[in-house]
Amino acid sequence: MLQAKVKKEYNYSYLNDKNNSKESSNKDRTKTIILAVLLLILIIGSLVLYLTQLFEINQLNYSLKSLRAELTEKQEELSLLNIELAQNTSLMRIEKIARNHLNMVEPEKVEIIVLNKEYNDNMEFVEGNNRFLSIGNIFTNLLNRFNTVKAGELE
Repeated sequence: MLQAKVKKEYNYSYLNDKNNSKESSNKDRTKTIILAVLLLILIIGSLVLYLTQLFEINQLNYSLKSLRAELTEKQEELSLLNIELAQNTSLMRIEKIARNHLNMVEPEKVEIIVLNKEYNDNMEFVEGNNRFLSIGNIFTNLLNRFNTVKAGELE
């Protein structure tokens, strides 16, 4: 077997640095442990945030699903109410109720009377015992004073 001879002038400093290397390895282990704990905390925090968001998304999807079902139900109810409204406001139904329940009949003779409303010269109107001038009448009187042109009236 081969064996190396120990040299007297050779620097065997690594043998003297065993104590220093133990301290530095302890420091390295402490740093590694702290780094591993921080990394573990970061991973756990990320996982908790992810699960929280996933739970909230599922809850919102459930709410959305129930609201869509409620919307569909309300739309069906609205369409039924619109049909009922159309049935109740039809002219045939109104005429039937008027004839049968209210005992109404069509008039035998129809007379149409047209009334013309005439104003006096001052464009005043009377309400009870008080006399008032409307703003429109005052404006018309002012236009008449400045000789504005009026359209002719039908006879």
